[in-house]
Amino acid sequence: MPFIQKDFYLHTPIKATLFLKQLGYPPHLAQKIIDKKRLKHNNIPVKKSQILQGLVRLTYFEERFYQANELIEPFFITKDFACFNKPPKLLIHPKGSFLHKSLLDSMMFYFDSHTKPIHRLDYETSGIVLAGRGYANERALKDMFMAKQVQKLYIAKIRGHLSESITIQAPIKEPTKADKLARKNLCIRSQIHPQGKLATTIVIPIAYHGDCTFVKVIPLTGRTHQIRLHLWYSGYPIVNDFLYSDDDAQSMRYLDEIKASFQSYSHKFAPNPHIEQNPALNDLYADKFLCLHAYALRFCFKGITYHICTTQSLHVLNWWDCDLDLAQVGSF
Repeated sequence: MPFIQKDFYLHTPIKATLFLKQLGYPPHLAQKIIDKKRLKHNNIPVKKSQILQGLVRLTYFEERFYQANELIEPFFITKDFACFNKPPKLLIHPKGSFLHKSLLDSMMFYFDSHTKPIHRLDYETSGIVLAGRGYANERALKDMFMAKQVQKLYIAKIRGHLSESITIQAPIKEPTKADKLARKNLCIRSQIHPQGKLATTIVIPIAYHGDCTFVKVIPLTGRTHQIRLHLWYSGYPIVNDFLYSDDDAQSMRYLDEIKASFQSYSHKFAPNPHIEQNPALNDLYADKFLCLHAYALRFCFKGITYHICTTQSLHVLNWWDCDLDLAQVGSF
């Protein structure tokens, strides 16, 4: 369900709402398109009563844009929910008006528009994502996550030699609007701060590889970037985590490359001559993946206890060079 941009050249004047009506949009959807600034005239957002003539660009959802071989097939399905194994560097929801692929495309392709993600993973993080089938199941499953009735297990590769299990308790403060204005790209980073919300993470070493440790991670709370921030704060940063790094300049370069990759993907469908390309930003981090994977979920839903693991997917993780009993990995 990506955003698609289409250009129209209007030879005769027409009111914006009437133009959208002729395209088949009912009044409430036409108003939404205008409110969301998805209809532009000479690259300027259109107002409801505006008269259009000349070049007009419409941004709209295309629900069946991708083919099956371009999408992620669910690996576990019930009548109430399904589970997807999200690869790294894929958003769960489309972001803004970019035209990139998201996991939501797969959910809608294999089911319908009433199938929605119950929780989120970071763009860089791979692993299990639960999707509710129908509004009632979506609401009930989300309530379970909010009530901390779902256990989550991650695996990660961290820098340093962690010799014993640790419990990290450090409050996490998400950025304010003022932070976003002051820090630009780095605004998406959370902080360890005494005014933050309680956050607890259990980290268990399971194997070693050189100067790195493979660990199981059990977050007891669900703060933004909790695992990544807690491990960095504790002196054991996740391998290939360029966002939570001691080098702010590197973090900025990494975020600039992500932004450029989204824009480049959009240009395949709607080239924008007003966006200047910078080849120096491309591909510095393209082959580097965050070594964090959402491995398993455990919960009870409608009287049935589920323990769902992505065991079969570990062989495709290019950083999982650990010879370990997978049954041991999957235990909480």
